[in-house]
Amino acid sequence: MGFLIRKLLSFTRRPKIRFARLMMSGGRNGKGSVRNAQFVGFLESSGFRRNDPVRHERIMSRRRRVVQVLALLLFAGFVWVMLESAHALSLF
Repeated sequence: MGFLIRKLLSFTRRPKIRFARLMMSGGRNGKGSVRNAQFVGFLESSGFRRNDPVRHERIMSRRRRVVQVLALLLFAGFVWVMLESAHALSLF
């Protein structure tokens, strides 16, 4: 039984990134020291794995907005239910 649970949980984990180990020794967070600076410099100059920090910030900002709107709607719904319940109780 335990084997089955471990096997199912292994599908939800992120796959190991083997290529990143060539460039750095810090694991997933990317804060490790560079092992082969010339290789990393070559990859940087060739445009390997180019990311757009502005786009990432926009996406994160939208996600925060969506979460804030959903939280506000949930709170408003809770307040509405409480007011309607108080109104219904006052009628009886």
